[in-house]
Amino acid sequence: MATIKIDNDNGEVMVGNTVLPGVFESIEVEDDTQADQVEIQGKEKRSNQRIAYNPTRIRLNLTLLNDESGPAVQKLEAIHKIYRPSRSVNTPQVYSIISPEAQAHGVDQVTFASLRSRSTNLDDTIFVNLEFEEYIAVTVPVRERPVSGSTTTYTVVKGDTLSGIAARFGTTVQALATANNIADVNLIYVGQKLVIPSGAASSSPSPAPAQTAKDSLSWTTEDIAMAQDDDMPS
Repeated sequence: MATIKIDNDNGEVMVGNTVLPGVFESIEVEDDTQADQVEIQGKEKRSNQRIAYNPTRIRLNLTLLNDESGPAVQKLEAIHKIYRPSRSVNTPQVYSIISPEAQAHGVDQVTFASLRSRSTNLDDTIFVNLEFEEYIAVTVPVRERPVSGSTTTYTVVKGDTLSGIAARFGTTVQALATANNIADVNLIYVGQKLVIPSGAASSSPSPAPAQTAKDSLSWTTEDIAMAQDDDMPS
């Protein structure tokens, strides 16, 4: 990690082993807070209540001059290349900062936030404002994924209901709906694959009872006689 060192005595700013061109004029450190805003009559917004602290911002002010060391615009280009070496670099670097003012605000790491330059037509002086923001590491919790092959699925067949499937697998309708993003628990379709929530009892669904047609061999003599009478012409 590169280090930014503020040398107030010599009027220098060092980034790693490189001294920034120009004259270091001043350092500004700002702590502020966020306000919850409310809209008044659809137009004006006024601060209601302070709800959080913003990251501390540090501004370094430098003056670049045309002198024997080179033109001011060339020095500005050199500063720009330090903080963004090329257009392909999209992530600002994290720096360790050594400065009594930064330490007084409890800041020891920063990221590059902005570079502003201002010049006039009256002289060859360029005023540079370098701004950094306090770096606060964010820990993102990692959600554990189920072990591959441990997921149980079931394919919906004709006559199935979500409550019936839940009963077969020892789970609840709500658990099934949540696991499969089902908004309407009364709406499932044939062929739909359902994920059975972990912890549900593993079982095979009972087959639907087969529908049997009336066997002609089971007809009685009376049934046959009635059928023959129906076929005779009147």
